Formats: sequence, C-alpha cells, structure tokens
Amino acid sequence: MKAMQQQQKTEVRWGALVPACAITTGFIALGFTSEETLGDSLRTALEWVSSYFGAFFLLFSLLIILVTLGISFTRFGDIRLGGENARPDFSRTTWFVVALNGCIGTGILFWAMGEPIFHFAMPPAGAQAAPFSREAAIFAVSQTMIHWTVGQYAMYSLSGLVIGILAYNFGRHLSITSFLNGLLPPKLYRFVATIIHATSLCCIAGAVSCSLGVGLLQIASGLEHLELFNSSASSWLLIDLVLGGVFLTSSLLGIHRGLSWISRICTAIFIFLMLWVLALGPTRFIADLGVSSFGMFLNDFIEHSLILPVMVPGETWSRDWNIQFTASFFVYAPVLGLFLARLARGRTVREFIWMNIVAPSAFCILWIAVWAGMAIETQWSGTLDIWAYVNEHGMESTIFSLFTLLPGSRFLTIIFCCAVFFSLATMCDAITGTMAICSSKNLSVDDHPPRSLKIFWGCAITTSAYILIVSGGIVSVRSLFSIIGIPTATLLMLYMWFLLTRSTRLFARHF
Repeated sequence: MKAMQQQQKTEVRWGALVPACAITTGFIALGFTSEETLGDSLRTALEWVSSYFGAFFLLFSLLIILVTLGISFTRFGDIRLGGENARPDFSRTTWFVVALNGCIGTGILFWAMGEPIFHFAMPPAGAQAAPFSREAAIFAVSQTMIHWTVGQYAMYSLSGLVIGILAYNFGRHLSITSFLNGLLPPKLYRFVATIIHATSLCCIAGAVSCSLGVGLLQIASGLEHLELFNSSASSWLLIDLVLGGVFLTSSLLGIHRGLSWISRICTAIFIFLMLWVLALGPTRFIADLGVSSFGMFLNDFIEHSLILPVMVPGETWSRDWNIQFTASFFVYAPVLGLFLARLARGRTVREFIWMNIVAPSAFCILWIAVWAGMAIETQWSGTLDIWAYVNEHGMESTIFSLFTLLPGSRFLTIIFCCAVFFSLATMCDAITGTMAICSSKNLSVDDHPPRSLKIFWGCAITTSAYILIVSGGIVSVRSLFSIIGIPTATLLMLYMWFLLTRSTRLFARHF
C-alpha cells in the first residue's frame, strides 16, 4: 500500500511535460538551424507586446504591491503556515539567504552598474532631466531601485502565499494550480491544470534560460578581462556546461545540503564586495547619491513605476526598461512563489510577506546604491567614460571597468565572477527543483520530485541559454522575457482574484 502511495506521489504529469518538452525542443532546434531568424522574430514580438500590453503590465504590478503588502497589516497576517503548532524548517538567517539567492539570479549583479549609466546618459522624457545632470543621476539610481526591489518580490510573495496557505493549512497538493481544485468540476480542473502547468513550464524554461544567458555573458566578459580567454561561442559553451553540472549537483543534494550552502557563499561575497567599494571607493559620493535617490524612490515610486511614452513619439525607454522588467518578473512569479512556499512552514503570513518583500528589497537597495554610485561618480568626475565603454564593450563588461579603479582589481574580478557563478547556481537550483514539481502529480510539501525530471530540466535550460546568446545576445534575452510574460500575468490575476474573493472562507476556521 505504501509503495502504491509513493508511486502516486511521484507520478509524472505527462500532459504538461510532453507539450512543454516539444516547445522547448523546438525552440532549441530553431536556434541551431536559424539563429538570425530567431533573433529577428523575438525583437518583432517584443515591439508588439510592449505596444498592446505595456500599460497593463505596469498597472497590474502596482496593484500586486498594494494588495500583498496590505494583507500583512490585516488580521490574516497572524495566520501561521502549517497551523498554530507548526515549527519553522529553517532559521531566519538560512531562510533569508536561501530565499534571497534563490530569487535574485543575475538581476542586480548584471544591471546594478550598467542600468544607471543608461538612465544617466539617456533619461526618458518623464524624468524631466537633462542627460548627465544631477537630476538624471538621482533619477537613474532611484529608477534602478524601483526595477529591482518591491515589484518583483511582491509578485513572488503573492504566488507563494496562495500556494503555501493551501498546501500547509488546507492539505492541498504542492502545485501552482491547487487554488482551482474545488472551484472547477474535476474533469475541467484536470484539463485546465494541465494547460497551466504546460504553459508555465514553457515560460519558466525560457525565463531561466534568459537569466542564465545573461550570466554566461558576464562571466565570459570577466574571464576575458582577466585575459584568460576570449569571450566567444566556445567559451560560453564551456561555462554553460560547468555551471549546469554545479547547479544540478546542488539540486540533487536538496535545499538543506546543497542550496543553503551555496546561498551562504553568495551572500558572503555580496557583502564583501559592497564593503570593499564603500571602504576604498568614493564613499561620500555613494552615500549622498544613495540617500537622495532613496528619497526619490519613496516619494515618486508610483509615478516612476508607471512611466509610458505619452506624447513622446518614437521613445522606446519604457519598452526597453519598465515594461520588459515587469514582464520578466511575471514570468518567474508562479515558480518562484512555489519555491518560497517550500521554505515558509511555521512562519506567519506577515513574516512571509515581510521576509520575502521588505528584507530582499532593503538588501538590493543597498547593493544598487553602492554600485550605481560608483559608476555615476566615475562618469561624472571624468575618471573613466563608462558610457562609451558600455557602448563599445557591452553592459556585461561595466563592472570590470569599475574594478580597474579600485585596489585589487584582478582579485575583485575573480571574486565577482564567482559571485555571478554561484548566484546563477542557486537560482537554477531553486527553479529546476520547482520545475520538477510542476512536472509531477500529487506532491505534498514534504515530498520530492523524481531526480530524472530535475536532470531533464537542468539540461534543457542550459542548452536554451546557449542558443539564446548565440542567436542574438542580450537583445534576444530581453525580448523573450516580454513575450512569455503575458500568460503568467494571467495566472497572477487568478491568484489575486482567489485571494480577494475567497479569503473570508479560507481563513474563517482560524478566528
């Protein structure tokens, strides 16, 4: 009997896995056979999505922030995931570092230095600032903070809250569609769940491939800066294979033995790099610009979250920044929400929201303030023309040009490449495990998906990442994010509808 139950728990969700595999394989094949066609198609699709869905993406993202944070101030915030007697599986420190590194990917590592330079040199009309001015500098840093803090973590938290409550407190299966069970007739539920899982698997495979591709470009740029070898297709492939081996090994070891260990290493490296720059870089300038930018972040958050090219024909800033980033966070939300739910047993809803929104946002604000301040001071003072350097060598090389201005440049480059490597490993580890869960049926919060599924998805996303950067580099990477954001945004709308319309019935037993 026990064996039969275990077999049921580890059953593969073939109806979702097969179509997802077919689409992912087709994408890989298209990349191999027609790299230029793939790149052109992605860029065309990006323009269409931005034109017709841009305003929706931005407004819905803001609504998610308000609703999710608002829940923490209600009586529902007192509910404990798993019941009143549940005890946490992780200490607060372990919970924070695993959640932070599992969700952070290469985002702030890649964009915290390069993005502010773009906004500093080419601010949108909505910023009301001249290029390379004081106003442009403050806008640039505050806008980067907006892009990489509250919005994305609110999306992940909303998803994780719905999944976690149902799994821990109501005995539902660990699934991104568990909220539909009981709302739909059984046959219709199975059909809809299969469609959602298949779509989500395709979307997240593409999204992780995007982030992995960005990381490969940055690591290769660092190794080229160290004059170890040139950044090329062969070097990207080598790094891709090594990285895939590391995160697959970690994923097979599990959260307690693999992911938590790597997450601690990443966090230690992040803190070390920030302290090094603060101690040996333009400390006063970084502090002054960081505080002023944080002030604009607080004061103009809503306005600057909704910048669109109104009455500015031809401006592509919103498409290239606000809309693309928001769409990418939608893509990650369901799967990363499931990942966060796995870490949250024994925590209250309020703790869950604040640990997964406020804590990582605070960390990212500090990180962005330090590195953006360093980059802008370097440009403003004339020490190094970062803007020209980015245009010539690509955004992935920005950080390494800044290292040349600090003591221990070569050492810092090596450390940063390690940070990118392990940060990618933690993100891919976390998502590979949750993709395996999405490909399985009837898993509870204490069950583990088949290892074969982890291996399959690990191989799929590493291959797709290589195809992406070969077919068009960062342009293709960013284009794909926006396209696959539409179906996952729809799923988050269903999460919010469920939370707002069913909350009284769901939580009545706890009061």
